[in-house]
Amino acid sequence: MPEKTRCIIFGASGKTGQILSTRLSRNTYEIINVSRNATATSHLPGRGYVADLNNTDSFKDLIRPNDIVINLAHARFTSAILECCPSSIRQLIVIGSTRHLTSFPDSAAKEVNHAQQQLEAWEGPWTILHPTMIYGALGENNIQRMALFIKKFKLIPLPNKGRSLIQPIHVEDVVTAILLAMDKQQCIHQSILIAGPEAVTYKNFIKKIAAASGSNCAVIPMNQTLVQILALLTRWVPFLPSITSQEVQRLMEDKNIDTSQMTQLLGLTPRNFEEGLTDLFASNK
Repeated sequence: MPEKTRCIIFGASGKTGQILSTRLSRNTYEIINVSRNATATSHLPGRGYVADLNNTDSFKDLIRPNDIVINLAHARFTSAILECCPSSIRQLIVIGSTRHLTSFPDSAAKEVNHAQQQLEAWEGPWTILHPTMIYGALGENNIQRMALFIKKFKLIPLPNKGRSLIQPIHVEDVVTAILLAMDKQQCIHQSILIAGPEAVTYKNFIKKIAAASGSNCAVIPMNQTLVQILALLTRWVPFLPSITSQEVQRLMEDKNIDTSQMTQLLGLTPRNFEEGLTDLFASNK
C-alpha cells in the first residue's frame, strides 16, 4: 500500500480548518491538525499537533519533504511557516484575502501583500487563494451580526445609497477551492481570487439577509460621516457587536472581483448568495 501524503493544516481549529479537515480524504492523506490547544482539534480526523506560530521552535521539525502544507491561521504567519518549510514540499497553500486590493490604508491588507511577496520570492511550490468575505460557518461574525442588527432595528443606514458592491463566498466553497488547488500543477505559483458567482449591492445584500433570517428591514441612505458616528456609538451599546470606522469606510468601496482565473485554474462553481444564506440559517435553527 503506497504511503499517504501528509497534509498539515495550520489553523485547523478555526471554522474553515475544521471543515477542511473533515472533508479531506483519509484514504489519501495523513491529516495533521495544528493548533495552539490540543483539545481544540481532538474531535477532528487525523492527529493533532500543538504549536504556536509565534514561536517557530514549536514546529521547526514538523514539515517534511513531499508534505502538503495549508495555512488557514492568518497570512501574517506565512513568514514563520516558510522559515520551517523546505522547498521540497509538494505544495504550500496560503489563504489570504481580497482585502489586499483595498485602496484604503489597512494593516491587514499590508500583511496579506507581504505574505504574497514572501511566497513569490520563495523557491518552493506555493499557491495563495484570496477569498472575498467568507460566510456560512457556524459562529462566523459577518452575516450573523448583520442579521442581529436587522432584527433589532429594522433600519440599516448605508453610505453611497447602498450601491457599493460585495461578492461574498460560502465557507464550503472556500474549502472546495483549497481541495481543488491541492496538488494541481496549474495552481503552483499562482495568486487566485475566489468569490461568489456574482456581486450584489450592499442594499440587496442587506435585504437578502433579512429575508433569509425571517426579518424585514429598510435601507436608509445616509452621509458617510453620520454612519461613522453611528458606528462609534455601537461600542457603547452592550447588546450589539461594534462596528469599526474602517468597516464603514470600506462600505464605500466596491468589492467585486474577476472570477475568470478561479474558473480556469480551479474549475470552481460556487453557490449563489441566496442558496448560501438558506443553508446558513437552516443550520442555525
